[in-house]
Amino acid sequence: MDPAGSTDHHFSGAARNILIEWLEIFALKSEQDLYDVIRFYSETYDEVKNRYPNAKNIFWLEERLIEKFRGTDHTLLTLSQIQPILKSIDFS
Repeated sequence: MDPAGSTDHHFSGAARNILIEWLEIFALKSEQDLYDVIRFYSETYDEVKNRYPNAKNIFWLEERLIEKFRGTDHTLLTLSQIQPILKSIDFS
C-alpha cells in the first residue's frame, strides 16, 4: 500500500469488501440511510438466497450496521463489572 494514499479509513483490496465498507459508511450517516442500506441488504438477500448458500451472511452485515450505528458494539463496563449485575437479577 502506498503510504501517501493512507487514510484513517481501511479499504480492502477485494471489490466485495470495498462495497460493504462503502455501504457501512453510508449507513452511519443517518437513521434513514441506515434503513435504506438494511432494506437494500434484505432485497439483495431475496434475490440471491437460492443461488448462493452463504447469502444468509447478509443478516450478519445488517446486525453489524445496527450495532455500529447505535454504538452498541462498545461497552463501558468490563466483564468483571457486568458479572455482579447479572448475578443480582432475579429471573424467577
